[in-house]
Amino acid sequence: MTGQLRDRLGFQGLIVTDALLMGGITQCGSPGEVCVRALAAGADMLLMPVDLPGAIAAIVAAVQSGQLPEARIQSALARVKAAKAKVARQPEAALTAADLATFDDPSSNATVAAILQASQRQHGRLPLSLPTLQPPRLNLVAVGNRFNCPGLDIAAPALAVPRRHGFETHLCEQAQLDCWQPPASQVLLQIFMRGDPFRGSASLSPAAQDLFKRLLTEGQLLAIAPMVVLI
Repeated sequence: MTGQLRDRLGFQGLIVTDALLMGGITQCGSPGEVCVRALAAGADMLLMPVDLPGAIAAIVAAVQSGQLPEARIQSALARVKAAKAKVARQPEAALTAADLATFDDPSSNATVAAILQASQRQHGRLPLSLPTLQPPRLNLVAVGNRFNCPGLDIAAPALAVPRRHGFETHLCEQAQLDCWQPPASQVLLQIFMRGDPFRGSASLSPAAQDLFKRLLTEGQLLAIAPMVVLI
């Protein structure tokens, strides 16, 4: 964040972490270590650490030992104070048309697209070369609850686009995946799960995880599109 976001891109605003109690980060170290590493990487605010007293103690110890420079803490504190002061100065400021235009700035949109393109992790090359795919083609859509999945109707792109390209759709709840046996097909896997950051993961069952891993290791998985909605 310091080398790229601050130095290369010139961003001088506030950097806030995502929730530090989610499973993707808690596996990387102890709660205190995760917080120290986030600050060292350039974050200014730590969101929802697993153990707040432990995080504070770890940060103090890191500063006292020299692992984390005190200047790093002071720079983060200065940005937090500046952000709070900016809000306090404009408690009732209304958005203008010029303000709204900044949310759809073409150069910003191009930057976002470039970041997404450069940072995506791929198994193979995207977009898929559809003419080379051999039938049968299966669009496996895994959902937490078939009756509570807003936006996933028959016209939804997740269903309509694969259907136009000859994919047969299988819409399965996680409980069904526990006993679902995939046919000998090339599979596009889409996961629509409702997640809870306090739970630490999207709560895929072990059987569902084993199924997805098997599709990957057996070469049946064409692509995966996870969509986890936090509640």
